[in-house]
Amino acid sequence: MIIKKFSIQNYRTCLDTTFELHPNLSVLIGPNSSGKTNTLCAILMLKKICESRGYHYRHEYKNIYEMTSSGECSIQALFSVDDIELKYQTFLRVLSDESNEEFVYTTMQKWYSWGLTKSRKNFSIPLKPTPDEYFVIKRIREIQQKRLMSGDIPIPLAIAIDKIFRNLLDMQYYSASQFTNPLKCPVSVEIEIQDDNIHKRDQFKLKGHSKLIYDIYKSAKADDSSRYDRFFDIIGPNGINLVDKLEFQEISTSIMEYRVRSGGKCHKRSISKKLVIPQFHMKNNILSPNQLSEGTFKTIALIFYLVTEPNKIMLIEEPEICVHQGLLSSILELIKEYSKEKQIIISTHSDFVLDKVKPENVFKVKWASKDGTKISNIEKLMSRKDLLALREYLENEGNLGEYWRSGGLE
Repeated sequence: MIIKKFSIQNYRTCLDTTFELHPNLSVLIGPNSSGKTNTLCAILMLKKICESRGYHYRHEYKNIYEMTSSGECSIQALFSVDDIELKYQTFLRVLSDESNEEFVYTTMQKWYSWGLTKSRKNFSIPLKPTPDEYFVIKRIREIQQKRLMSGDIPIPLAIAIDKIFRNLLDMQYYSASQFTNPLKCPVSVEIEIQDDNIHKRDQFKLKGHSKLIYDIYKSAKADDSSRYDRFFDIIGPNGINLVDKLEFQEISTSIMEYRVRSGGKCHKRSISKKLVIPQFHMKNNILSPNQLSEGTFKTIALIFYLVTEPNKIMLIEEPEICVHQGLLSSILELIKEYSKEKQIIISTHSDFVLDKVKPENVFKVKWASKDGTKISNIEKLMSRKDLLALREYLENEGNLGEYWRSGGLE
């Protein structure tokens, strides 16, 4: 699945932003405050619509009326799945809590596919927030099942929508500041064990750096560890040689939990836990993750999610931060290689990043007070004469980064 075209209105600086994405790799360039990060966050809204935490308001969240609202936005997207194109539209309200975390509230989603239905009729799917549902996909399937039985939604359309929602749920967003401070990473992670399996509740409780360590551990211990093996081949001595060895020390523990119920009855149960301690072997030293350098830690995190996550869409904000050019070159080659398997969208300020990509992959982002953020592929911005001059320059004189530095893309 890929996103062929994306459009959003009235979200941050994106007053009316529309652009066609490259099927493999799209690189957004532009000055600060032009809207690159806002565009990535807007695309991420597609995932938040599908998630319980973005779509529903669970009991531990404050009342939605206590949150800050940015007003009503609208999103349109053109998806391609199994050579079928589907148009999607939704209206949503974006809410922010006191920590500036965004939540999404939406009431209607409309789908249209001429290739499947031979009709210009939109199929609307109403979604009402219910706090006991973990995934919107559950609600989607319930509605689809009812409509399939009534013949309202064609089966091929329902199957295609289901695939799109599954892929959107797996979308990965890698922000510029997400893993730049290894000091925030714990030296160990405690997980609950139930019937010889990791309790699923732990997967939702862990966030940020703790979740990274847990994800690496889970990947290493999986029955099929081929993706983890590929990850370590890249970061280990046979690859870019960031670490010599990566091990996980496991310590089994248990605690007693007491609960007093109505009538003064005391309920006691034993909880089995496992303490997971990651150990990075580097140059005859054994280091905890919080002892790694910023560049090493950030690179390990990025490569892990790039290589091991079986997602179809990945958003990466400024991969050049905290990374020297030699290592950045290796990261960019990996990104280009994996963009053949998944659609990757990058934002950057680096001319070095542009040196490694083609003009067809580069999108210029600019902002104007009246129009907001606008995004265009640089090949489509140029006249035929200018495009021929650019290609001749790239073949005989320099690279795209130098061309950008010289003002050739202005």
